[in-house]
Amino acid sequence: MARASVCDVPCRSLENNRLASSNVTDLDRRYKDASNADYRLKATSLMIDAGSNPGAGGGEDLAGNVRIIDGKGDELATVDIGAYEYDPNAPYPAFKTAKAAYHLYSGVTVDVPVSIDPPAGGAVQAAVDYSDPTDVSGALAFPDGAGPVNLAITTAGTLANPGAAVTVAISESATSLGVDSGEFEVTVHNRLVTIAGSARVYA
Repeated sequence: MARASVCDVPCRSLENNRLASSNVTDLDRRYKDASNADYRLKATSLMIDAGSNPGAGGGEDLAGNVRIIDGKGDELATVDIGAYEYDPNAPYPAFKTAKAAYHLYSGVTVDVPVSIDPPAGGAVQAAVDYSDPTDVSGALAFPDGAGPVNLAITTAGTLANPGAAVTVAISESATSLGVDSGEFEVTVHNRLVTIAGSARVYA
């Protein structure tokens, strides 16, 4: 069974124990989640279609998928560098929300449903990264690998920069089922608006 044509350096060939070339180090790997040992490639990885077909020998990648695929959509099927072949048509599970952007008032708490689509096939833990003026629960659990699970967002009561959009990012953590990260924007507006000297509070 054929594996990777070139692996991360330094590494040794599984077949003849030779030290592999070090010319891979300059490429931007962009693994899905290297911190959790998920070395599949993101769609933006420069290692897609960057290998050598004669060295790959066809066959399958480490996950048992077809080894040589046209990952860039340029009608040239070239093996990827690394242990896993990127397939642009594969239905990778990913964190998703109903909307890409949410507009909220200051001083409120809102639940945003988060799902994994298609389902991951097992329990998933997720970390949430965010910035002011929102306060977001820092972790999510998907016991069924699908959801939806509500992500609670609390907006600041007083805004230093109302109307600024912040990004909330959701990524897999503590589990390694290969769920792609997701993100959405939150724009927070002041409830109190003054027009022509007259203030109005919006509910």
